[in-house]
Amino acid sequence: MAFSPDGTRLLSSSSIETKLWDAGTGQLIRTFKDEAPLTFSPDGTRVLSGSPEKKLKLRDGKSGQPVRTFNGHDDYVSAVTFSPDGSRVLSVGSNSVKLWDPRTGELIRAIEAHVAGFAVKFSSDGTRLLSGGQQTLKLWDAATDQLIRIFEEHPGTSSAHSVAISPDGTLVLSGTKLRDAASGQLIRAFEGEAGSVDSVAVASDNARLLSGGEDKTVKLWNAVTGQLIRIITGHEEAVRSVAFSPDDTRLLSGSADSTFKL
Repeated sequence: MAFSPDGTRLLSSSSIETKLWDAGTGQLIRTFKDEAPLTFSPDGTRVLSGSPEKKLKLRDGKSGQPVRTFNGHDDYVSAVTFSPDGSRVLSVGSNSVKLWDPRTGELIRAIEAHVAGFAVKFSSDGTRLLSGGQQTLKLWDAATDQLIRIFEEHPGTSSAHSVAISPDGTLVLSGTKLRDAASGQLIRAFEGEAGSVDSVAVASDNARLLSGGEDKTVKLWNAVTGQLIRIITGHEEAVRSVAFSPDDTRLLSGSADSTFKL
């Protein structure tokens, strides 16, 4: 699930299709025959999606018409994102992170990052890549592919299913752990999650965090103190996606119960 950059539209997805909604009225605008993961381009004019079919699809955000297909993954695509300036696309699959040119669909480079990759993000200035996978969370130089830091190693079979970088690039969030992006030091671990955390988000002021997971709830946290501000209930299955609106005034959650709530 995702907000458009201006906060006026929403993207939601199921196992067979993606839907574009008016965030103000709740009206369905358009249905795409694509699957999650998905995101808007920084200017809101394009919609990018990944799929278990080993490819990415770029569509016009208004008409829904296909613009380009990206081929090159050996397995399912777990996560996709644009660079902040929209000049690059980042995707992660079962065993590699791939960087693409969205204008041509050409593969720029591939990074053998994880045994199983689940999440990827650009830093706010586009110079760093954050990838999460089975038992590891890694920070990379976006220009050279050099591994800068392994932030944490998840014990046993735990994995970094969802990662977030604060808008100012100073904080890294993975599951219930908040770290300093420059030093890699653990700032805070948030207590109170009953089960795995499947999605996280950081507010633009760095003061609040969102988490959602297997306990079917959305939790709003104080990032400074670690205090749990609010537990939001209403979903009947695990929460798979959470997001702040661009102005931080609204919260969005999507669940395995086939609903999303604003």
